[in-house]
Amino acid sequence: YRLTGLSYLETQKAAGRFAWTVTCEGADAPLGRVATGIDHKSGWRPFATTLQVPSTGCPAQYLTLKAEPGDTRDDLVVWYDGLSIRPIVLR
Repeated sequence: YRLTGLSYLETQKAAGRFAWTVTCEGADAPLGRVATGIDHKSGWRPFATTLQVPSTGCPAQYLTLKAEPGDTRDDLVVWYDGLSIRPIVLR
């Protein structure tokens, strides 16, 4: 599968501080993870990652936005649009 989307940073301090993850139900390690945003001056930026869902042992998957705020207290503002998870078609 391929997870794609767009992110828009309102504040530079938000760069790299949020990540989308896809995790199997009951698992600790994510199947895929992608941090969003690198530069708040560049407008909407695409992000993407690929992931493989096991054929067994993964009855459900969760898409989660996780904050990684670090040690400082700041206002972190990020906008998201066009989130999509689609199968990758192999030819």
